[in-house]
Order: sequence, then C-alpha cells, then structure tokens
Amino acid sequence: MSGVVASYNRIGLDVAREEMDAMLASIAHRGPDSSVVWCEGRAALGHCALFTTPESACAALPMRHPESGVVLSCDARIDNRDELIKRLALQGRPPAELADATLILHAYLKWGLESPRHLIGDFAFVLWDPRRDRMVLARDVMGIKPLYYYGDPERAYVASEIRGLLSSGEVPPAINEEMLANLLVPVFSDSEQTAYRGIFRVPRAHVVVIEPDRIRKHRYYHFDVDRELKLASDAAYVEAFRSVFEEAVRCRLRAAPDSRGVGTTLSGGLDSSSVACVARSVLDPATPLHTFSAVFPSVVPLDPRIDERAYIDAVLESRDFTPHVVEADTCRPVSDLLDVRPDEPIAAPSLYMSKAIMEATRDNGLRVLLSGFDGDVAVSYGFEQLVSLARQMAWGQFADEIKTYAGRRGVDDLGHYFRLFGVPVLEELARDRDVVGFARSVARVPATLGYTTLRLWRHFGLPGFFGRGVAAAEDNEPEHGLNRTLNEAFVNRSGVAGRVIAAREASRGQTNALRAQHVQGLDDGRIEFAVRVFDQLGSRLGVEQRYPFLDRRVLELCIAMPFEQRFRDGWTRSYMRRAMSGILPERVQWRVGKADLSANVR
Repeated sequence: MSGVVASYNRIGLDVAREEMDAMLASIAHRGPDSSVVWCEGRAALGHCALFTTPESACAALPMRHPESGVVLSCDARIDNRDELIKRLALQGRPPAELADATLILHAYLKWGLESPRHLIGDFAFVLWDPRRDRMVLARDVMGIKPLYYYGDPERAYVASEIRGLLSSGEVPPAINEEMLANLLVPVFSDSEQTAYRGIFRVPRAHVVVIEPDRIRKHRYYHFDVDRELKLASDAAYVEAFRSVFEEAVRCRLRAAPDSRGVGTTLSGGLDSSSVACVARSVLDPATPLHTFSAVFPSVVPLDPRIDERAYIDAVLESRDFTPHVVEADTCRPVSDLLDVRPDEPIAAPSLYMSKAIMEATRDNGLRVLLSGFDGDVAVSYGFEQLVSLARQMAWGQFADEIKTYAGRRGVDDLGHYFRLFGVPVLEELARDRDVVGFARSVARVPATLGYTTLRLWRHFGLPGFFGRGVAAAEDNEPEHGLNRTLNEAFVNRSGVAGRVIAAREASRGQTNALRAQHVQGLDDGRIEFAVRVFDQLGSRLGVEQRYPFLDRRVLELCIAMPFEQRFRDGWTRSYMRRAMSGILPERVQWRVGKADLSANVR
C-alpha cells in the first residue's frame, strides 16, 4: 500500500511545491516508510510508501525515465512479473532489483495507453508524459487500488484519497447530492462520481488522460461473456481452477523482507478457509502464516447460528497456523470507527469487525492480510445451471437437483426454489408472447414442484400474456420502490428514482445471458465499494488487504466455467469444492450454508 498525489497546470504555469507538500502530508498515513515529491515546471508527482513486497524498497518513487522524461508514481502490486520481465526485455537485471513500478513504467513506454491491459495485479498509477504534454491515470480491473482526480480549465489534481485533493486548497468541497442519494438507496453502479461535485474516481479497468484542452477516458478491459471453457473431463476443470487459484494466492503472499510473516482472515467459511489452507500449502514452511478469526462468545447462547468455532478449529487442526482470535462481541460498532475518518459516507454496519481484525494484524507486526472476500460472487453459487435446465425444459433434472439441494438444507418446500429459478423462465416466455413455448414447458413441470399446469397458466401465463394482472394493477407503491423515509423532494432533485428504474430494466435485459449476469455481479460497483472501505480502514492501520478471489485470472476462469460444473448433485460451487479435496478439511469443504452474523450487530 502506498499513497500518490499529482498536480498538472494545464495552462503552462509552474506547480507550487508547497501545494504538493500539503497534499502528500494529508495522506501520509498511507506511507510511513518514505515520502518524496518530484516537481518540475507544470507537473509534479508525490509518493509515500508502505513497503509490502520484497521489491518495494527498491523503488525510488516518483520514478523518472532518463531518456523519455516520463515520471511515474503508483500504488501497485504486479503479479505477472516473470512474464513482463521477459516481454519487456529486462532480463539483464536481477528480479529482486526490479520494482513493480519499473515494470509499469516500461510497460507504458512499450504499449502506451494500452499498457494496463498487460498488467495483472492490483494497481493505481499516475504518470506524467512530457513528450505528449499529458497526465495518464489508470486503475486495475476490479478497482482494488483507489485513485481520484479533479480538473478545471487551468489545473488538474490526482490523489489516492479525496482528502489529498481537498488539501491542495484549490479543489472546492461541494457536496454532490446525486451521489449521496445513490448511497442512501443504495445504488453502486456509478463508479466515477463521489460525494463531492467535480471530484471523480478513475473507473476500474479504465485509463484517464488529462491534456491541456480535454480529459478523456477509455475502458481497456472487459470480461468475455461469450467464452465457455471446454476441457476433456471433470477432473480437468477441477485442476484448472486449483492451478489458477493457487497462483492467485501465491502472488499475494509476497511480503517485505523484514515481515514477521503473512496474515489471512479465517471465518470458517468456504472462501476464507480455502485461502488459508492454500496459502499454507504454497508458503515456505519456515514462514509463519497467521490466521485472524472473529468470534462471539456472549452472543452464541442467544443465537447459535453465529458460532463458527467448529469450522475454524477444523481448519486450524489441519495445518500449521499461528492462530489469533478477536472477540468481536466486545467491539463497539459505532464509536470504534470514529478514528477511521473515511473520505465519504460508508454503508458498512459490520466494518467494526474488520477494524478489530486489522488491528490484531498490525499489533502482530504484519502488513499483509489475505481475505476470502466475495469468493461466492467470483466463483458463483452455480444457480445458472438451474436456469439453464429450465430453459432447456429439462424439468425432471431441474426437480432432482433442487430436491437434493433442498434436502441438504432441511427445506421441504421445493416450490420455493422453483419460484426462484424456474418461474422467471416461464415469465420470460410469457413476456415474449411465446404461447407454444410456454405451453410445452409447463406441460413438463413435475407435480413435485408444487404447481399444477392450471395454476401455472393462471399465475404466470395469463398475466404475462395479457398484462400485469389484477394484483399488480392495484399496487399503489411508487414505480421506483424506494424507501419511503427518503424525502420525496430530495428523490426528485437527485434523480435517483430514474437511475434505480434504469438499473432494474438493464438487469431484466440480461435474463437471456447467464454469463453476463455473472459479470454484472462483479461489475455493478458493490465489490469496488467494499474494497474502497477496506482500503480506507487498512491505510489508517498500515495493513494491506489482498483478495485472491478477485484475481483477474481467477475471474476469467470462473466466468468461462460451464454451468454444469458449477451446480452438480445439489452442491453449489461444485467445481471449487472438488478442487479443494485434500486441501480443506471435509467438514468445511462440504459444509452447507454459512454463519448469520446479524445477531451480533443487533
């Protein structure tokens, strides 16, 4: 983790050094190991460093390329180092002396604005190119590393945190009601706007170019929703995931040479347990691997569903870990967060638990903390397979799958899962006025799903073919369906209702593209919002959190995975569970459900 700032005078005047010093000082918590400003003429870059990789201390940032004059500052961890060193013809230097910043700079010199597409890892960089009189900003595919900018006709400012921009004294702190409305709903799809008018995020997977007369941006990467992985056997799919996931974990275990080891969260769930066990299997046995688990001893008697100790202990007993336990029921959900001082409002009621775990990480002398965050979204539960079966009218197989799935969860009502994954397919046919297709489909629906043919026609066919139906017509709810406690004048002024309706219509338009739905879950802004909150917290505590499931290579593989590999024999996330054979304790590998932490919040 590091902090970057930059200033660019778009009308050719010199940048004031004092301005840069103030900006860098405001984010000094991000980089206690070094703090440097480069300032020359109309451009200036600053950098403060927290050393978290073996090569990070080798980088003197901001870094200037002597021949081209290009200057770079970045907050980055590049994971495809060996590949880049070869492609950039840098083999003549020892890899240990090649900082990630060096690879980014040379990648830009070789590929220009397309260089971020060749970088695997988490990064945000700002680059001054005097040859073209432009400042170039870029962020990684998932937006793990933050980067903000402000531009008016005369000046442009860049920083890792909004406070860095405001500290320039030239950026007005004007509230952006549109974004505040989004946060209150919440709507996360706008990846550019912030709570301040005129201050923008560099969108994830984008390059922003600031020039004297314009600011332009382009998206350099999209996930491929048309690709489907085709391998020879079930075992080949399992091995493909295991190989890519192990590499994603291995890359994120890089720590500074003087580190006391590496940490990983361990909740007892499938995701964090997989990260912990894979990390222990690939990490040098001599390097300690610390685990950090939140427990709730005073809440367990009130609601046993919160108790994950049995799963946590199963993981700890399976391998050589250095375990740490945080009693999160003693934390204070509001007052414990007052010193975080985020740049923007945050909607994260359980953040106090993350803070306690990061504090324990820091107190044990660690700067790197791996997390299984959002593995379920990355891998996908696999319910796409049920929708696919429904579209194929394979209702018998559909019924068998949900019967097995429901049985494992102790649920008797198969109709519940039919309504979730089967009924939307029938509603699609009705909306498309496909009477023949609807009739053929409902004729094959087994009675075990709780619906007769007549009931299917009455409830889903006729209303779909002839309108919204009586119940819907009598619905007095406003079309946008927003929380009624929101001030109606504010709703109208901010335009949030229209954005909610547009987002809803866009999601309906994706119903025929199941892989696109998977990508939408990764790209709708919720993940970026969460990791941004974690970054704000970690930057205050000197802890960099890393997310193996959000590795670009892992995501590409998971998106391309055939649906029948995702949900099989009633098991969600089937291919991942199978890939963890021999790595996870079986009790965790084949567990059903997850803990309910809401009792502690209440």
